[in-house]
Amino acid sequence: MRLPSSSHVRFHLDWFSGESRQPRERYTRSVKTFVRAGVLLFVATLVATASASGTMSGIWHGRIRFDMGKLPPLKNPRLNATRVQKLMQIQQMELTLTVKGDHTYTLRSIGGPKMTPQITGRWRLEGDNLFLQQTDKGLDRGYPQVYTVEKTGHSFAVTKEQAGMMTTISFFR
Repeated sequence: MRLPSSSHVRFHLDWFSGESRQPRERYTRSVKTFVRAGVLLFVATLVATASASGTMSGIWHGRIRFDMGKLPPLKNPRLNATRVQKLMQIQQMELTLTVKGDHTYTLRSIGGPKMTPQITGRWRLEGDNLFLQQTDKGLDRGYPQVYTVEKTGHSFAVTKEQAGMMTTISFFR
């Protein structure tokens, strides 16, 4: 076992007794360095958050796509044809998503079987996931839709199963 050097022991004794200012100055320097590093990390986090919201802000154009090959048939063939016609109309809709820097969004659709009014809500970005939470008079409605943002940041999409078929909603600039 190696014993500490006399200068090392003297350093600790002086620091505890308060006789020397040198160790306290070293302590103060290390605390200042730690605080500076913490401040830099905080500023870097703010800049990253601001740049992330800046990259998502803007106007996005979207489409809805269905995998109709897996569409379960209905018993009535006439209803089958009507359903396919409605799904085709939905696929021809033009979606416009306006994402704002204040973490709100509006979604408008043109075309489709029924004209829906604009949808408003809040958004947040966590890693590669974009959460769109629809609101009604300031209150949350349902669960947020989770979209996966492409690494380049030029598009995002969600694919999920609805009514027995795979549905993909995608947005791009």
